[in-house]
Amino acid sequence: MKRLFLIPVLILVIIMSLGALILGSCTSSTPTATGPIKIGHIVNLTGPEAMVGEQEEKSLQYAFDSVGNQVEGRPIEVIVGDAGGQTATSVDVARKMVEQDKVVVIFGPTEIGQKFAVAGYCKQAGIPLILYNPSPPDIFTDNKWVIGSGGTTPQCGSCMGDYIANQLHYKTITTLTEDNSAGRAFMDPLTDYFTKAGGTVVQQQWVAEETTDFAPYLTAMKNADALAAWEPGGAGIALLTQWHQLGIDKRLPIVAPFHGGFLDPFIPMSMAPADAAAVVGSLAAMTYDPGSQDPVNQEFVKGFTTLMGFPPGDDGVSGPCTSAILFMAAVKAAGGDTTPDKLLEALMTVSIVGPEGPESITPGQQAATKNVYILKVDRVPNTDIYHYTAIFTYKDVPPTGYTGK
Repeated sequence: MKRLFLIPVLILVIIMSLGALILGSCTSSTPTATGPIKIGHIVNLTGPEAMVGEQEEKSLQYAFDSVGNQVEGRPIEVIVGDAGGQTATSVDVARKMVEQDKVVVIFGPTEIGQKFAVAGYCKQAGIPLILYNPSPPDIFTDNKWVIGSGGTTPQCGSCMGDYIANQLHYKTITTLTEDNSAGRAFMDPLTDYFTKAGGTVVQQQWVAEETTDFAPYLTAMKNADALAAWEPGGAGIALLTQWHQLGIDKRLPIVAPFHGGFLDPFIPMSMAPADAAAVVGSLAAMTYDPGSQDPVNQEFVKGFTTLMGFPPGDDGVSGPCTSAILFMAAVKAAGGDTTPDKLLEALMTVSIVGPEGPESITPGQQAATKNVYILKVDRVPNTDIYHYTAIFTYKDVPPTGYTGK
């Protein structure tokens, strides 16, 4: 009889033990519901964009530092990974962050090739990817896990196309940019909106990425009211230098569909003084106004300047901070739940005001409606320091681009 009595007891003990094991297993496999919020940040800390990468890293961390590195009572831990300017490396970094570090979200990267590669991995892994600089619209196609806090490439280009047609009243332009997806993603919206407004594109020149000798293209340029151009980094310096030295600047002022790496303040500061002086007055479109007097931006400028020793100059610096604010608003909206589906749902519903102005993710498009600013390159008097001055603002531009009159 004792044996018969022990059997039900043993069965009960086994069931309770199995239940405890199952519960413990579920708790350990879903660390995103409680405990630290682990965040991945992919930047280029080595390679050609190392200087920019450092600023991006500091900007994102600043946003979390400003709230004591916690949200909804949960500590925030940022795990930084160096993509080194390499697409394959960016995917390796993302994989480590998700599979080993157990991050709940990834911020960055900023290069278009890296973006598409990491976006593909995040779709496979089911982890939100937040991009904080303008991205091509097709990166969001059939991939619900990509969120464009930095907006899209059509936003900047379309606003510049409208501005030069309807505010400067230019009738003709010639264009020059890289013959790749990045160059076309920025230039095509500019030419589209310019022609819709009645302007004429008299000539388009597409150059290979490795081009540094622009003399053949510049000397072959047809007469127009302006040169719409975009060439990043060393190629941009070469283009601007030759544009001045060949005297093309006297007849073709430059307007850029996007500032990135082309008309940023550090570009003229890397040029010979006479060549740099010619860049003053050139125009670029950007989703950030460094001189904005909005209190949120003023606080960001003050904090970033204290941190780095110089003020933020472009959306490569403001974007990480803005996207972090968006993320924290989503975590609050989800009541601290950072499981992938809950986090993704919350990101689609929140609205914020960050250093770049008001922002919310447009339903069905996964990218932010944002302000776009037309900026002029200026020089601080009696110095070799350059900066931007905002001269026009397009408010609440949707991801599809400017939709004004």
